[in-house]
Amino acid sequence: MGDVNAMKNPMTLAEEQQAFEAQLDALLSEHLDEYVLFKDGAAVAFFDDEDAALADGLERFGLDDVFLVSRVARPEPERLSLAWELGVMFGGCWA
Repeated sequence: MGDVNAMKNPMTLAEEQQAFEAQLDALLSEHLDEYVLFKDGAAVAFFDDEDAALADGLERFGLDDVFLVSRVARPEPERLSLAWELGVMFGGCWA
């Protein structure tokens, strides 16, 4: 039999992001403001800075494999422009 990991379909970056987001609450309790290296839906290692996380990911997985590096932080609420949402951003243009 071959390597089980080699036989399964690799996760896409979008799937890695979804897995990270699903585990974010648990990660926040112990790794707030650290950077996580995420692979195959799980945290591999944590770092103090993004460059170190990226370097480790490239060393472990190379350029041809998918992995995610993300900051462990609470998501910021999306800021919306009330004028844009109400369609009055360009008031007076249609006269």
